[in-house]
This record gives sequence, C-alpha cells and structure tokens, in this order.
Amino acid sequence: SIEISMYSDALHQCNDLLALYRENCSRLQQQITQLRQLAPKEDVAALFKQLEEEKLEHAKKRCSLAIEREKLQMVESEATVLRKQLEREKATFENALRSPVLKERGGAGEQRTLYPRVTVKASTNTGDPQTSAGRNEYQDAARTLHGKDVKTKA
Repeated sequence: SIEISMYSDALHQCNDLLALYRENCSRLQQQITQLRQLAPKEDVAALFKQLEEEKLEHAKKRCSLAIEREKLQMVESEATVLRKQLEREKATFENALRSPVLKERGGAGEQRTLYPRVTVKASTNTGDPQTSAGRNEYQDAARTLHGKDVKTKA
C-alpha cells in the first residue's frame, strides 16, 4: 500500500511536469508563429543575402585599406628619409656658411696687419695712403688676400 501511494504520487508529479512541458511548448510555438509573421521567410532570406554582400564589401574595403596603409607607410618612410636628408643639407649649408664667416673674421686680423704695411708702402711710394696710388696698392693687397674685389673708403 505504501508502494502504491508512492507510485501514485510519482505519477501525479510526472503528469504535472508533462502539463508544464506542454504549456511551455505551446507558448514557444506561439512565439515562433509571431516571429514568423513579423519576418516572413523571404525577408529573412533577403536579409541573409544582404548580410553576405555586406561581408564581401567589408572584406574588399579591408583589403583596400591594407593597400592604402602600405602606401602610407612608404610615404612616411620617404618623408623621414627626406627630412633627414634636409637636416644633413641644412647642417652642411650652415657649416659652409660659417666657414667663410670664420675666414673673414680670421682675415680681418690679417687685413689689419696688412693695412699698416700697405699704408707704409704707399706712403713711401706716393707719400700719402689716401691718394689713388696708395688706395690701388691697398686694393691689390686686399685682393690677393681674399681673392675678391675690395673697395676702400675714399
């Protein structure tokens, strides 16, 4: 009798579970029907086709983006090389520009020592360093010192 009551309780519990299962199944079937009504099969197929096309376009764009990225990296490396070359040329130019300035500064001391010699020589030859003969000798000496035409103050 205890066994029969236990089986009877188990049977009632199974029937209750079966009823809950059927209820859940019918609820899920209603939801599926509602979803199918919202999105017919043709629309879903069209959406999947559109999704595949978008994936293909995305892959093409990714490929073109990779190509453009490589081009950009090449341009950036070329710009870096050109920037370094410009810096080297600028440094070379500045060094070349400083070199004559230093020579002229160094030459100024020679000019100062040369001027009294030319003045003495000119004064012995012409008597006056301010005369045209004295100036010409000074200009000749300055030309030989610097290798260019130098004008003196009259």
